[in-house]
Amino acid sequence: MTLSEEFKLLEEDIQKITEPYVCGVLKRIISIMKSINEKKILEMFGINNEYDAMNFVFTHEVNEEIKNNIFTQFGVDVVVYNQLVNIKNELMVNPEEMVEQLNVMDNQLFKFILKQYEFDELGKGIILLDDAGLLEDEKHEIVKKYGRESQITMRIDKIEEIISKMKFTDTIKKEKTPEIHQKDDTKKIDDFKKQESDDKTKGYENVIIKKEIEKKSTKNNYRIKQMDVLKRHIPIMKNEIGMKHSLIIFDSVTDGYDGNKLFKRVHNQNNIYIVIFDSQQHGFGAFIKSGINQINEWNYVSEHFLFTIEDSFMKYNPRKGVKTGIVINEESQCLLCIGAPGYGLVIYKPPFARSYCYNTSMLYHAEDLYFNQSSEENGFLLKRLMVVKVMN
Repeated sequence: MTLSEEFKLLEEDIQKITEPYVCGVLKRIISIMKSINEKKILEMFGINNEYDAMNFVFTHEVNEEIKNNIFTQFGVDVVVYNQLVNIKNELMVNPEEMVEQLNVMDNQLFKFILKQYEFDELGKGIILLDDAGLLEDEKHEIVKKYGRESQITMRIDKIEEIISKMKFTDTIKKEKTPEIHQKDDTKKIDDFKKQESDDKTKGYENVIIKKEIEKKSTKNNYRIKQMDVLKRHIPIMKNEIGMKHSLIIFDSVTDGYDGNKLFKRVHNQNNIYIVIFDSQQHGFGAFIKSGINQINEWNYVSEHFLFTIEDSFMKYNPRKGVKTGIVINEESQCLLCIGAPGYGLVIYKPPFARSYCYNTSMLYHAEDLYFNQSSEENGFLLKRLMVVKVMN
């Protein structure tokens, strides 16, 4: 029973009271109680928005009913929350995959994630992010995004010193302190300490530079491989529907994961391939002949199929009598769905890393239910989304 229903029953009971004064007092009490709604009560506990609500539930032991009530009051998507919780373990298990995507979060959501990792202390956050293989410029960008710009310059030397001590104590050869017979020979001690510090700093900088080069090389290699796969299959994709030319009209590498921007690029476009690459470098997606004309709503289309682009181009047509289409979401963390409600591909924006294939073979002639070798339980990590338009 909801609170409003309980108020209604209580008001009905009050009407049965014959004493006018008591009845009047009770009515005033009910009026005051109704003015203090559930949301205001939650605000008294410091819950003012959806991020506060998620953080409160995350850090307090509340039952399912209370959790759902809090989430309802502040419009929290339970699916999104559950994926946020999973990020904590994912970051430690596969840091490069997860940390790479932190920059695309909005500021409040970013703070929510960092709070779960005890990143409140700037130094602690940088050290952990650095351990996860973050580039130097990305590290600074994330620190800025956390709203601590004023502390970067002031504390960066100290932080690098901490990291240096943590990571390179065993790898940098330590020099033994020379025997100093004269107690007042402080200059020799200072010179030695300075030399030792310079050696450590130089060693740290060399390793960081090497790491940045390797990281950039890895990212570039991924993107080069993705483009190689796509270029290899574009002639087949054009030939499949009798077209001669192609044009990439959307690429998440440069366009990000903005649902509104994606929709504007595909709105009323004909003959488009939506191409998805996951973290295992599987390539797959959907062809749509035409009919994408509304955002946040399902666009059901007549000529449409799923495909994979790996060793060869494989096409999966919808089953006879099945109604399939696509929905692109403007503000939701779920960027788009392909198939039908509850079936097909469900693609979440990073860092909501887990996208899914739900009962795909129920809609399409696909022998493998999860044609990118993922599972409904584990899902897959979105790495890149592209849209290719083919034309004569």
